[in-house]
Amino acid sequence: DVNIAVDILVNTYENLADRIIIVSSDTDLLPAIKKAKEKGKIVEYVGFSHKVSVALVVNCSESTLLKKEDLEQFLIK
Repeated sequence: DVNIAVDILVNTYENLADRIIIVSSDTDLLPAIKKAKEKGKIVEYVGFSHKVSVALVVNCSESTLLKKEDLEQFLIK
């Protein structure tokens, strides 16, 4: 968690990215996410439709919620 938050802030303050994509439902990242948005970054939350983090949906700029069908093509049968 700490490493992800640090990466968000480094990328924000060193202007290394315009968009930050978070593939995590950990609300401990909210302070870093809010700061990135304050600095004009687009922060996208990628989560799973069956277990949505409402806090991340509300606090991120955009959200993508994956369904089982979205991932089935990548599974070995």
